[in-house]
Amino acid sequence: MIGVLVSGEGTNVQALIDAGLPVVAVASSRKDAYALERARAAGIPTAVFALDCHDSRTERDLVMATWLEQHGVELVVLAGFMEILTRAFLDRFPGVIAQEPVPVEPSDTLEERIHAVEHRLLPAVVRELLSRLPDGELRCAR
Repeated sequence: MIGVLVSGEGTNVQALIDAGLPVVAVASSRKDAYALERARAAGIPTAVFALDCHDSRTERDLVMATWLEQHGVELVVLAGFMEILTRAFLDRFPGVIAQEPVPVEPSDTLEERIHAVEHRLLPAVVRELLSRLPDGELRCAR
């Protein structure tokens, strides 16, 4: 029931998989995104929706939304997806945003602190959003 959009390494999609959340599809804007390998290793269907394969961003988004819906996606999570999504896509998967401040300190790298917050916050927010879906229960994807 969860579709995840990725563009890079996939540490956030891995956090969702490790949290036991029902990720049923992973899509990327880049064919070389390592996140796709993480999803495939977990047995999750993947697809690439590169902008240069479509006449417009809106067309790409509509094709991607249709692919996600065909895989039973009810909730879309942007986990490092580095593309702008059009209204055509957002209208099919409305949702909420969560954020948390990350202090800038000399002890660790900023990237490490951001990942620590992301890997904790993202699964918690997704679990909360899933609880709000009409049937109110988590279904296993596997």
